[in-house]
Formats: sequence, C-alpha cells, structure tokens
Amino acid sequence: PVYVAECAPASLRGPMVTAVTLFVTLGQCGAGLICGAFANTDGRHSSVYFSGGRAMLGLAAFPGLFMILGFAFLPESPRWLVLNGREEEALQVLRSLRRGIKEDGTDDVATRELTEIVEGMAEEECEENGIHMWVKLKDMLSHLPTQRALRLGCGLMALQQLSGINTVMYYAGTIYEMDGFDEITSIWLSAATAFAQAV
Repeated sequence: PVYVAECAPASLRGPMVTAVTLFVTLGQCGAGLICGAFANTDGRHSSVYFSGGRAMLGLAAFPGLFMILGFAFLPESPRWLVLNGREEEALQVLRSLRRGIKEDGTDDVATRELTEIVEGMAEEECEENGIHMWVKLKDMLSHLPTQRALRLGCGLMALQQLSGINTVMYYAGTIYEMDGFDEITSIWLSAATAFAQAV
C-alpha cells in the first residue's frame, strides 16, 4: 500500500490504496475456493500421489512468484529516489507514471509533483529536528473537520482490531469445525467468510 500511495497520482491515491485491500480480501476468498476444490483430492491420481493439502500449499507459491516477477519491472518510488538524492531519476519515473495526465492545462505534471515531494521532504526534515512538529500537531488537532476524520479513522481501525476479525479470518475453518461442521464444509464456509469480508 505504501508503494502504491507514493506512486499513484493524488486524485487516484485513495481508490488505489483501497483497491490493494480489496484484492487482498479477494485473494483470501480465492484461496478458500481453491482449498475447497482440493479438499476431496486425497488419493492416487495418474499413478502419482496427489494430496489435496500438498496441492493447496503448492498453488500458494504461484501468486508469490508472479509478484516477484512483477516487482522486477516496477520503478523505485519517486519519494525514495528523492530521499536518496536521485532527483533526476525521480523526475523520469514521475514522467513515466504520469504520461498523458494533464492538470490545469500544463503538460509537465511530473515537474510540479517532484517539487512538491522535495518541499514536503524538506518540511519533514525540519519537523524531525523538532522545529514545527508540535505547532502543526496542535493546529491539526484543533481543526474540527480534521478531528472528526481522525476520530473516524482511528475508531474504525480500533474497532477492526478489537473485534478480532483477523483471528476469525485466519482460523475460520477451525472455528467452524469447533461448531460441529465437517472439515470440507468448514473449508467452504471459510471461503464464504472471506467473500463476505471482500463485499
């Protein structure tokens, strides 16, 4: 999500970071469906021992391999390049990422965005030295719309963690088995739980 946030245009940043979370939950749903499909495959098949559990674990490697191959073609984030003193490379990356985007009638959105990144990082450096941090924090917390957004965002995060949804998602199959469902039904119910989270 951080890489996506650093590389996405400001107008698409929120939806793209949300899409990352959506794809993670859809991946959990897909994994549940695949596990359900392989749940009954223990035994011998074509003179080779084919275990459903082995197939489930083996198939889990493919998305990871696909991502590793995809990462080889991704550029470094412009923010990281600026942080490491490589501003010219950051500008080239921004130009490749912002190709075709025009705002306010200007062609060079990348140059303006690079300037914003450099200025923002200089401001962060000042804050790290303790110059403006407390003043900005006080101003931010005294602004009513920011207070509401902060309460809502932190409240939703706290509710998600305190409700135990991560535990439910990780151990859904076991929880369903403890409720009396058989193993295969528990696997399919886990997939349904993951689908419900995606929706």
